[in-house]
Amino acid sequence: GKKELTVRNPRGRTVVVGKPGLRAVSVVIRKSAQGRDEADAASLLDRLEVEIGSRGGEVFVETHEDGSSNRGVWSFVKGERRTASVDYTIEVPHGFSVAASTASGEVRVSNIAGAASVSAASGDVDIRAVGGDAEITIASGDVNAVEIGGDMEVTATSGNVVIDNVKGKLELHGTSGDFKVTRIGRGADIRLTSGDLILEGCSGNLTFDAASGDARITEVMGSVEASSSSGDIEVLIVPIADRTFELSTSSGDIDVFYVAVKDYGFQLDIQTASGSIEGDLPIKVSRVDRRRLQGVVGSGAARVDIETASGDVTILERSESASKRDR
Repeated sequence: GKKELTVRNPRGRTVVVGKPGLRAVSVVIRKSAQGRDEADAASLLDRLEVEIGSRGGEVFVETHEDGSSNRGVWSFVKGERRTASVDYTIEVPHGFSVAASTASGEVRVSNIAGAASVSAASGDVDIRAVGGDAEITIASGDVNAVEIGGDMEVTATSGNVVIDNVKGKLELHGTSGDFKVTRIGRGADIRLTSGDLILEGCSGNLTFDAASGDARITEVMGSVEASSSSGDIEVLIVPIADRTFELSTSSGDIDVFYVAVKDYGFQLDIQTASGSIEGDLPIKVSRVDRRRLQGVVGSGAARVDIETASGDVTILERSESASKRDR
């Protein structure tokens, strides 16, 4: 009758795997320690206790430490490292949801039908084949998330992030690192402080904002709003219907490639305070000078607004076949 697993493990590796047909929770525990000598290591191990129990519909697995000065952290004594940790390998019924937290350690969650929530101060996080929503909060470490059945929210302070195949919406906040995002089923909201972004495939609208870093965005099937204070933006767009594409940089170039599919077209407005405007497109010009280009391409149903304070702008047509080859 339980539906959720909660794991709190300050230090050590936590692996949770869902198993179809399983009717119990299985926990394999491995405690390890490093001390000045064997007796010191044994003493460190004795301070670690594992509690397994249930409350309501939840099964919990928790690591506890005594009130010594070593609680929750490792320490150095005379240049020697003293530390103790617990590794968990846990099997749960496939229908479970999982919430896991660690101060320092790797967390892996896979093959569950419910939701996944992971919090890590330091350590890598890997989640895959999650049927429900997913949430990851990490201060330092890499993130890898694959096959998420619901919405996903990621907050990463320092580390690289790879996200692939999210059926719902994506909300990504990153401070420092490189970010690769592919196959988002609905919309995406991505806000970065420092780091490069590669986005390939978003079935809804995209909002992107970066303080510093380059962005390469392709295969967005909705509208795009992208801005960067310091960094280049490259976007491949499909300008049909009433989609809007608003692109801006303070210091950086903007390169736009558009696919001339059936019934395509857009109203174009490019402004740059200090930079060049280049392009090769069948446009009916309404205004053109050194710093601004306005006009209509094709049906004019969509809108493309581009603005740079200091940066060049290039807009070119790309054939549909070339776009497929790039994928």
